[in-house]
This record gives sequence, structure tokens and C-alpha cells, in this order.
Amino acid sequence: TRLLQQASRDVNKSLACAPFMAKIRQASGRRLVIDAGTASGIRPGDQLSVYRTSTQFDARQQITTQLHRTPIQAMVKQVQPDMVIADTGVLNSHFSIQQDDVIIVW
Repeated sequence: TRLLQQASRDVNKSLACAPFMAKIRQASGRRLVIDAGTASGIRPGDQLSVYRTSTQFDARQQITTQLHRTPIQAMVKQVQPDMVIADTGVLNSHFSIQQDDVIIVW
């Protein structure tokens, strides 16, 4: 019982430190469609940091994804059951924001 309680505390501690991350499904104009929904806890008015992704290969030639922070902050406008719609306030094409880039909520 003690071991399970400690494991539960450890998992809760680890999850509390992890930011929420989700992929961008679509970026057009100033709008982002994000692969998250009502269950994510994101609400209208929340600020999201936008990160570019790039693919790298490690020493064993395994694919890894690297994140690069952009100066873009997106504001959540709508939360639907299976998607979030946010506005960046700038044209996404100016920063090459595209599908499979990610948002992070710290």
C-alpha cells in the first residue's frame, strides 16, 4: 500500500511539472486550429506559446523532434469538443507557422 501511495505521489509530481502541449492542425491567416478540445482544460482567453518543430536524427539515426520558440503568443477564441481555435494577431506565414508545429501552455 505504501509503495502504491508513493508511486501515486511521484506520478502527480511529474505531471504537475509538465506543460500542456498540442499540435497545430492548421495555420491560416492569423488563425490556428489546435489538436485539443474541451477535455484539455484550455479556455477562451488563455495565452498559448507557439513553437516551430524540426526533425533531427540522434546518434542511432532515430528521429527526434526539436522545438524552437517563436515570438508568437496565440489567444484562445473558441474551445470545441475536439479542437481549439486561437488568434495569433499576426500572419502565420510571416513566421512560417504550419501544421504539426506545437503550442505550449506553461
